[in-house]
Amino acid sequence: MTHSFRTLVSPSTAYVLLVAWATVILCLSFGLVAVASAQGSGPNEIENSTIETTENTSYVELDIEFASEFANNSSTETVDFESYNEEAWQVNGTEPAHSGTLNGTVLEVSDDIVPSATYSAELNQSGTTVDVSSDDFADNGTVDLSTVSSDSITSDDEVLSLTLTADPVVSDSVTGATNDTVTNEYTAGNDSSDYFELATEYRVLVTVGNESNIESGYVAPDDASIGGGFFGNADGSDGSPGFGAGVAVAAIATAGAAACRQGGR
Repeated sequence: MTHSFRTLVSPSTAYVLLVAWATVILCLSFGLVAVASAQGSGPNEIENSTIETTENTSYVELDIEFASEFANNSSTETVDFESYNEEAWQVNGTEPAHSGTLNGTVLEVSDDIVPSATYSAELNQSGTTVDVSSDDFADNGTVDLSTVSSDSITSDDEVLSLTLTADPVVSDSVTGATNDTVTNEYTAGNDSSDYFELATEYRVLVTVGNESNIESGYVAPDDASIGGGFFGNADGSDGSPGFGAGVAVAAIATAGAAACRQGGR
């Protein structure tokens, strides 16, 4: 008797899932996960890395697995999650090139306008500081300060300083009790209601009051095969990055969904 078989997944899908499983096994065995960390990270910052959305990203997923026991007899633990446009993050706190004197009440910035940022212009004659969203600038880098401020702006005002500050595109908190696993999804798209834009790089930051209360965590776009950042204390000893079973399942689910889109169902 002759039997015929068909594969349940395409070769490309199987390859992506194989890589995902292999990565999870290695991480669970050795806790060797590459996590980017920023200079001068605080003791409670447990993740500081970059992610990148694509044209096919639907959402960015944050998974937090809380420890089985909390330090200091706490009943709950709170995790703070923030994300910034990576370009804005890199120039946060700098002074962009600009015209030293207003043209009437118009400020001109000669550097490219950075998205998801606030420009703070300190003026001498008016004795005020005007905050301007990057969305308020025209394509040529100009903005009429009188349209974005209720203060009286004089035509001979000089700009004493112009400081750029990165604005968070996501600022959220997750609270859980022992053994809880929490998953949040932040939409990506072209609508104003979406948190993340498509085909854009972002900085993601995760902070917590007591890092020993976090077993593990994961943050990545939904179409990442296994990418993003893993963090936490899954080994329960030295605090080296790792992840537990709950987050591992979430990572595999994300990888599987990505594989279906990339390799076909």
